[in-house]
Amino acid sequence: MRVQISVPDDPAALAQLHASLKRHPRTRRLAAEPATRPGDGHMGALDVLNLILPNTAAYGSLAVAVATWLGTRRTQTAPVSVTLQVNGAPVTVSGGSPQDIERILRSLDERARSTAPDAPGREPR
Repeated sequence: MRVQISVPDDPAALAQLHASLKRHPRTRRLAAEPATRPGDGHMGALDVLNLILPNTAAYGSLAVAVATWLGTRRTQTAPVSVTLQVNGAPVTVSGGSPQDIERILRSLDERARSTAPDAPGREPR
């Protein structure tokens, strides 16, 4: 499953999240590719992390890492939120337990699979 992670309006926080994912024992082996969106005016600042989750166990690993990172940000004056996007379906998370985030990831994946043109029970277009 492909997942895009962004931190709205805060490229520095996204860079910190990327560094945290690379250090976290459960996510350091995930392929996390930083990317910038052309024409967004940030002059090459990190805009999004593209991840490929190789199996369903990776949902939990990513959820724990993101929840842990969000938990470290709760003490700051400005709350930080993370947008998780699976196959074009975005959800913004500003807190929650690892279980909540994993449930969101699974729900997005299931929704994406059920609306895919080649999903079982769907007529090809």
